[in-house]
Amino acid sequence: MSRLLLGLLLTLPAWADEPPAADTKKPVPANPLVFGADASGGLGAKLDLDKVETLGALDWTDANGHGWTGTPFWGAKLHGTWSSQPQARNHGEAALNLGFFGQYETVSERTAHDLGLAFEFKGLTGTFDGNGTSGVNSGGVNSGAGASRNEYLYGPQLVYRLHATWLNDWMARYTRGLGVPPTLVAGFWRRGGRTETLALPENLRADQLYVQARFSLPIPLSDSKALLLSVLAQQARPIQGPDRSSTHYVNATLTYNHGGKVQPAASYQSGVKDGFKYDRQLLLGLLWDLTRWL
Repeated sequence: MSRLLLGLLLTLPAWADEPPAADTKKPVPANPLVFGADASGGLGAKLDLDKVETLGALDWTDANGHGWTGTPFWGAKLHGTWSSQPQARNHGEAALNLGFFGQYETVSERTAHDLGLAFEFKGLTGTFDGNGTSGVNSGGVNSGAGASRNEYLYGPQLVYRLHATWLNDWMARYTRGLGVPPTLVAGFWRRGGRTETLALPENLRADQLYVQARFSLPIPLSDSKALLLSVLAQQARPIQGPDRSSTHYVNATLTYNHGGKVQPAASYQSGVKDGFKYDRQLLLGLLWDLTRWL
């Protein structure tokens, strides 16, 4: 089993899909920095860099035959434009990652444990178009035409993920691989600069220490039909300010896979008005099927 967590760490904590393998290196343009005359007749420069590198790997086996793997890595996404014209919207964005990924695998290869630690920095500065940023920073910025931004986010993220062969097989067989293995994330984000438009993932805020748990549980109903329960639970606590009270958040979804067609059946989101939603017709059809199977 070699399901690695590097792709997850490089996009923390957006993790709905299975991350790519750690040894996948993104292609780098031959000339990430281009300099010359621009369309307006002045001088201009453009920078586009998206690179991920692993810094070697450490592999060893302990006395019990359990396998260990350790991989340090770094990643960088840089984008910037500059023009000599007086009214040019010069700007730059950066997303940088530095961390270490480890995996522990049992002798039987029935379970594997992923553990990763990453420090992430996101920043942007300059004047942006109304369409937002280039997408370097997840969530983008809908700043409005000619809006000036100068801000950054940074923080450490610790991730643990459990791979159980039986659970992965169930999700691949009954839910088309849509589930997420049991995952635990802890970390915090600090924000700085003059503006606050950089987006954080769902329900996260800056200057909060948070712990998130996410898992998916397939519930087989037949060879071609199954339910998938996916749960995200979070607890957060501010690390500064007069109010240090903790907050809780839960997001649960129930999807129905029947005949290869996946449909949302019900969902619940805490702290939101009308947070419980469901598809009445789909649930009635599901109940009817259950009565026939029983």
